[in-house]
Amino acid sequence: MNIKNGNSGKPKKKLAAFLPWICITAMLIGAIFFFMASGREKSPEYYEIVSTFKNKEVTEYSLNLSSGALTYKVKGENVEKSYTVPNVSLSLRMFMRI
Repeated sequence: MNIKNGNSGKPKKKLAAFLPWICITAMLIGAIFFFMASGREKSPEYYEIVSTFKNKEVTEYSLNLSSGALTYKVKGENVEKSYTVPNVSLSLRMFMRI
């Protein structure tokens, strides 16, 4: 006596149909996180900029008083770095004091 069950293959077929979509979605989410994390270069914090000035490591600098854009060069490096100061008047007083 053979009893055939008509629903025997359906759960496996449903899983097999959704498995590629689940894998593709997981890979896309992983790729988004990977590129977001690796694409950003860490910009210096304000205290690091202040420390660089206090340690007399800055050879020359320029501060735009309207935009707060600071460009500076560090001893031993020939590259001009840039930073936007959060408060121009406070930063200017601090740079003049150092």
